Amino acid sequence: AMGGGEYARTLHQPADSEIYQVGRNRDFDTINAALRKWREDGKRHAVIEITDNRVYVEPVNIQFSRSRGSLQLRAADRKRPVIRLLDWQTDKADALVVSGKRENRLVLDGLMIAGRGIQVIGDMSKLTLCHSTLVPGWSLDHDCEPMRPAEPSIEIYAPKVCLEIRHSIVGSIQLDPSVAIVEVERKETEVRQDAACEEDESAADDSFTEIRLDPIRLCIRDSILDATGEELEAIGAPGCPVAHARLDIRRSTVIGQVQVDSIGLAENSIFRGRVVVARRQKGCMRFCYAPPASRTPRRYRCQPDLVAAGLAGAEKEREEKRVEPVHNSTRYGRPDYCQLSLCCAVEISQGADDEAEMGVFHDLYQPQRRANLAVRLNEYTPAATDVGLIFEN
Repeated sequence: AMGGGEYARTLHQPADSEIYQVGRNRDFDTINAALRKWREDGKRHAVIEITDNRVYVEPVNIQFSRSRGSLQLRAADRKRPVIRLLDWQTDKADALVVSGKRENRLVLDGLMIAGRGIQVIGDMSKLTLCHSTLVPGWSLDHDCEPMRPAEPSIEIYAPKVCLEIRHSIVGSIQLDPSVAIVEVERKETEVRQDAACEEDESAADDSFTEIRLDPIRLCIRDSILDATGEELEAIGAPGCPVAHARLDIRRSTVIGQVQVDSIGLAENSIFRGRVVVARRQKGCMRFCYAPPASRTPRRYRCQPDLVAAGLAGAEKEREEKRVEPVHNSTRYGRPDYCQLSLCCAVEISQGADDEAEMGVFHDLYQPQRRANLAVRLNEYTPAATDVGLIFEN
């Protein structure tokens, strides 16, 4: 299961969590009412649980009032509430704004968010999205085309946050370029020493210094990252060649270009867009597909490297074209979204490390199930008859 939906999910929370329920005939009728009560109580760990399938049309601003605390905003099991963000004020942000302090953690679980994206600011340490949908392009028209295809689903202005995405569908991720560098106040003794060493007295006025931070961690598992087009940025930073981020991705499908500082590990994933990393000496890619023009860390049994090995010229181009992933649809909202076509090359449909398919539907193990079904059918097929398999989306 993936994205926000009415399916069974396992819910977890810290043992001492306070639970605030939102819905009809519950303690709170709106999400903001529950957020106000949470801030008033000042609980270290809290859960705001939405117990129905309503569409919640209200601005959502999550501000942590204390450090070392956590909050879950989640749907109850087998529920799929929708948070619809609209244009409320012309001079203020309309996104779902998350502002945290040191060691704050937020979990969004089982939600669908449309109309706008998420903005992360402050010094919070972790944002987790699981079993949620951030509609790519913010919203859809009648034909499932994105209304705002160039707009990101997640904007990160927090320099120390770790973003984790599991079993979710999200649009593009944009990192503010300023998250790479932070200004800190220098010690008084250091300022005096610099002033004594410099002939120019202006050094004494420089009481701040810049420190380059470690890249932001992006951890993506069993998810779809959809920039709504292969030429658009799925992960990037405005005005910069690469985003200051370290990507770890497994069993996922990415539509759009990935531009990051480094990739720690990419495994069993499909990249439908150019991949560019600044530090090729770090990390690796294994059992993935990345377009031929990509700049990646070292690759192990990736496509199209395997089929193009030892070839040149037109023959190499034909093989690279043959193993390009073919999806039935790449438009969110359609039933065959990101499903590999039956005419897709076997190097992709059985190209994972366990001979399952690459991409987000890896864990369905469809090649193995298809092979097992064919064996069983042959055992029970009457004489002088044939059997065939017909697939549905």
